[in-house]
Amino acid sequence: MEEKLRIAFQTVVRTQHCETQKKLVEFGLYYGQPPVLFCIQQYQKISQRDLTIKMGTSKEAMSTTLKRLLNNGFIQKIADESDRRIQLISLTEKGEEVAKLCKENFVGVHQQMFSKFSEEQKKECLELFELMLKGLGKEVQ
Repeated sequence: MEEKLRIAFQTVVRTQHCETQKKLVEFGLYYGQPPVLFCIQQYQKISQRDLTIKMGTSKEAMSTTLKRLLNNGFIQKIADESDRRIQLISLTEKGEEVAKLCKENFVGVHQQMFSKFSEEQKKECLELFELMLKGLGKEVQ
């Protein structure tokens, strides 16, 4: 039973990833970039250091991600008014639009994933996900 669960879960995760990735390619994004766009969108102007901390990633990985987002016109860097040495990152108009499209895409994929569930099954699934997170030592939000 454990093996069947593992395979089924991996298949769901991989399929969800592939469905999401299909749209991201159309937007000119890599899989890990939308969460960075969403974080920048949430804070509006954020330093690379603070963004790296909030995303829980390495400086090197964040630097690469931001370079790609900058080169594709999704973000811009502007000098902080209180400390000109600090560059603040914000979304461009193009970045705002693609962040919106990504959110819509993610919602669409998730709606599709759960479309065959009854409301009761959705509640049960949520409880199971919460148990899985607890099993991994992750606090449920």
